[in-house]
Amino acid sequence: MEYFAVNHEDPDYCLVHRIQPAVSTSSLVKEEGHRLPKISSNDEYAPLKEVMIGRGEYSYFPAIPLAAAANIVPRKASWELDNFAQTMEKLAIRVYRPEKVDWGNVKIDESKEGEKGRRSGYTSSMMRDGLMVVGETIIESAFSWNCRRHEVELLHGKWLHALAHERDETIKVVRAPKTETVADDRIFDIRQGARWAINNSRIAFDAADFIKLEKGIVVTHKSNTTNQNGIEWVTSHLPHGWRLIVIEPKKSNTSEMHIDATLAPLFPGTALYNPELVDLKELRRHKPMDTWRLLPAPIKQSWAEYPPSFMCHNEHLAMNVLVVDHKTVVTEEQDTEMHNLFESLGMNCIKLPFKHVGCLGGSFHCATVDLRREHGASEERISGDRSLETLSSRGQKVAECRRE
Repeated sequence: MEYFAVNHEDPDYCLVHRIQPAVSTSSLVKEEGHRLPKISSNDEYAPLKEVMIGRGEYSYFPAIPLAAAANIVPRKASWELDNFAQTMEKLAIRVYRPEKVDWGNVKIDESKEGEKGRRSGYTSSMMRDGLMVVGETIIESAFSWNCRRHEVELLHGKWLHALAHERDETIKVVRAPKTETVADDRIFDIRQGARWAINNSRIAFDAADFIKLEKGIVVTHKSNTTNQNGIEWVTSHLPHGWRLIVIEPKKSNTSEMHIDATLAPLFPGTALYNPELVDLKELRRHKPMDTWRLLPAPIKQSWAEYPPSFMCHNEHLAMNVLVVDHKTVVTEEQDTEMHNLFESLGMNCIKLPFKHVGCLGGSFHCATVDLRREHGASEERISGDRSLETLSSRGQKVAECRRE
């Protein structure tokens, strides 16, 4: 099958498939009977209470074979995302979905300099790319890709605006900084032989390049979507008492994009790391990872055999799991090596189909934003302790989901 080179500045996108939008589980716009989400998340493993899950319909891609995309990607990915959302609701987790956006018919103001002929986003599925929650602060990405410059506003603008004007002063909404127009943007004007695809000419970062290690600590790295200016800008907006750790990817790793395929905290004192993307010695240089149990993730090269990958190494998405609580993790149903690893740690695996979502660029962690986690219980579990059991009600629901 022939594939074309991807140029993320190229405005020529193709609509790959049209299907009827999925049933919405809840609106984030403040309407009668609905409420805005509560924002509070200090780590990646405390019991999940509220979550945003993306949508697959109406996704756009840089030029790829139309027939392959139409038959494989949006239709089946939308079903997988809807099934994922319904599974989370069965666990008594409040699920939000973003605004429905048909990326092929978005109207943008082309009178603005540099906007004519440009697209405004490519998918509603990858929630983690555009937003991160750190404590009670929610931060919007400053995308390096020009084709995504309007994505967060179209998906989340209404509820972010409403949240910013709530009377709850503990919640802070940080919108992306104003940047140059597309016509003036030179972020992809790089030196021959440069390691990363972007330079440091403006603030650029994807929220998915940042991950919460534990309360007070966020881990990041420079990549093909996040530069030094972006890291410094995020640092300046972290809540009081939080600090940033910057890790160095392997020198052989020049395709790095998004840290949640590199590092996955599971519970206090324990995390997975991707040995193909980062050295264990590099992680050990940084406290508190010098004393953590860091486990190499089993990366199965055949993971991406079908369906064909789009813009990422799908085998690395085996690490891109969503931890529901200190004893429960959502994984792709075919990742048997990961299932065995998690179960050896005393964790329950909720095994769901998700490979078509992987074609859009991510898996369970990428497709979600953990809006609120219940803190306190997770801190009781330390490295090596298998005795703490999940609440009986949730444990029963996990068993029901696994049977289905």
